[in-house]
Order: sequence, then structure tokens, then C-alpha cells
Amino acid sequence: LCDSCIADSCGWCDREQRCLGASATCGPGHAPVSVNLSSCPPQVPRQTDFRRQDALEMVRYAWAAYYDEPERHGLPDSAEVVKPFHYRIGIWDNAFAYVALDSSANRIVLAFRGTDTLTQLMVELISHSLVPFMTGNAQVRVNEFFLAAADDLLPQLTPVLRDLEIKCPTCQLWITGHSLGASMALLAAFNVSFWTREEPILLTFGQPRSVNGPFARMMEKRLSRIYRLVNARDPVPHIPRCHRSDAALKPERQYCRYRQEIPR
Repeated sequence: LCDSCIADSCGWCDREQRCLGASATCGPGHAPVSVNLSSCPPQVPRQTDFRRQDALEMVRYAWAAYYDEPERHGLPDSAEVVKPFHYRIGIWDNAFAYVALDSSANRIVLAFRGTDTLTQLMVELISHSLVPFMTGNAQVRVNEFFLAAADDLLPQLTPVLRDLEIKCPTCQLWITGHSLGASMALLAAFNVSFWTREEPILLTFGQPRSVNGPFARMMEKRLSRIYRLVNARDPVPHIPRCHRSDAALKPERQYCRYRQEIPR
């Protein structure tokens, strides 16, 4: 079986049991082949509980995170910014996030600012080293650029969210962000899920690949609602490549996407 199709343009045809695409690379012993696309069964869209309205509401919070006073930039009238955070990421100490409370919607929102300079974007794109996420398990790995920032922010974040859970016990925690902020949202959602009353909901926009396969599978077991909205023409969510052609590269050192990736 061609179970290691790795080129972005390569697809797998169950009926023909072959890789598709002129640039298909199928691993040792599996030469690329050409097949008639019409001979393959139609793709069935994956079914999730994703709701477009949720995305429209969260994008307002992600957008507002690009401003130092997010309450003045498109948040719902019923939303109150409870606490802004400044933290260090890489060589920058002006990364930004905030927590908002919307009691009328029974919602607590943690939103992260994304990349806001060209230099920051370039560092983000070339910093691809995966490091162990936890002591004693070298299989589960995270981009070191985002992991260090998450460790810096967590001590500030935890007491604020704990207090809000007490203040609004019926509120659901949503975590969002765009680009770099989406990667930070991912790690924050995982970290806080160990003590929140209910598991948080993660909905991100344009998130670059930030973790390897074992971390992604662990995350999906921990959180039931993870939505990664991406634009097919935006290069950032597709960097680094999800698979590598280097057969010597172990799976734990490969980046991976989530199953609930919602292309738009």
C-alpha cells in the first residue's frame, strides 16, 4: 500500500489502490503512477459540529487582539475585557493576549494577538525545531518558538481564568487567535484543560503547524472541539510541510495537521 504519500499534490485512490498526481512520491518500492481521477470514488466531506456562527463571533475577538485596547475594536457590546497580558515570545517582549467576559452569552474568551511585524513573521516561519513538550516523553513535541512563550504566559493566565470560573460558573471558555496567536491559543487550551471545570473550546484562524503527530493525537483525545480554520492560499498555515520525504526522519520529528482542519 502507498501509505506514505507525501507530496502536497498527492492523493490516495482507494478503488485503484494507487497514489495520484504527477509529483506523487510513495516511498521505497512504490513508484508514482498516473490514474484517471474519474475512476476514484467521490470525496465525502468530513462531518464535524463546526458552526459558522461560532467562527464569526470568535473572529471579532481575534481581530480585537491586534489592538492594545481591544474593547474599542469590534467586541460585542456585552463583552468586558477583564485582563490584558503582555508576554515574551522569541526576542520580543510585546506579545499580547487578553481575557474577556461576556456574561450574557455565558462565555469567557481568551484571545491572542498574531504576527504583527515582517521580521516576526520570518522568524516564525524559519523556527521549526521541535522539542519535547514534557519531561520523560520525547515522542510528544512542540515548536520551541511557541513553547517558550506559552511557559512564560501560563503563570499570568491561570489565576485570572480560575477567578472567572468562580465569578461565572456557567460560562464556557473559548480560546482563539490568528496566525502566531493561533499557535499560542493551541498550547494555552491544552495547558488549562487540566484544571478547567469544562474542557475549553479551541477555534483558531490561519494557525501555522506547531506540533507533531503524537501531540496532535494527544490534543484530540483531550479536547473534543478543536477547529483550525485556514485559507488554502495562505502560506502560513501550510508551513512547515505536514510530511517529509526524508525516510530517515522519525515520525515524532514531523509536523502534523489536525483532523478538524476547516478550509475556507
